[in-house]
Amino acid sequence: MFKKKIVMLIAAALMTLSASSAFAAFTDLELIRVVYERGTGSTETLTDLGNVNTILNDATTKGAQTFAGTGALTATTPANLAVAYFALDSTNGQLWSTSKNGQSMGDLTGMSSGTISLYSYYNATTGIKTTQGTTATGQAYGIGVQSAASSYVKKLSASGQAGTLGNALPLAGSAETSLGSLVGATSGSVTQNLYFWANGYANDPADYTGVNNFTITTNFNGTSVVTAATPIPPAFFLMGSGLLGMFGLRRKNKVA
Repeated sequence: MFKKKIVMLIAAALMTLSASSAFAAFTDLELIRVVYERGTGSTETLTDLGNVNTILNDATTKGAQTFAGTGALTATTPANLAVAYFALDSTNGQLWSTSKNGQSMGDLTGMSSGTISLYSYYNATTGIKTTQGTTATGQAYGIGVQSAASSYVKKLSASGQAGTLGNALPLAGSAETSLGSLVGATSGSVTQNLYFWANGYANDPADYTGVNNFTITTNFNGTSVVTAATPIPPAFFLMGSGLLGMFGLRRKNKVA
């Protein structure tokens, strides 16, 4: 009986740990999807798709990576529904973000400061008005209140800097694109380019232009697909390993 209780306690502890870790996901180097309604909406949905380097590496080596949505796209005013994707490495001053062009990077200070509060808001489990959960493919998400002091809207896309990620991108609205045509639709998608910027804390960051090697497609049902510009087929790696094996065998024969 005692042994059974111990097993039950351990199982409960593991369940609690896994539940808390499922939500403590929003942090630097995670690719975040933001869906919200500009001006006319009251809530926003942020989804942590996973480590940005892992996602982009898998998109390059394994092919397109698909992530579930959090439900059908809805909006009070469909034309105002927008989506953006970003990942920040505040330590090294690096940024990945959807953008309409390869514009020069602005100052990352505002974004770096804003994301600290944003991550805390979406990772917290008490004291805030937010709904948390996981998507069908296991990504943590939160539905927050746009008017909250630490929301995405307030911290990274407030009036005058909409779509600039806290002025990290100089051109207004550039990180976001409209999902209006997909609200209530049974097909269709919108595609954005994903750019990478380095040296966000350099002496003259405006001289650094983003590099685009990936695209992100948002589908009518809310799912997202990350695709490399020139994905490397798995057969390439098999061929490479085969050539290395032949090279090693040839060297062995020479030595013999």
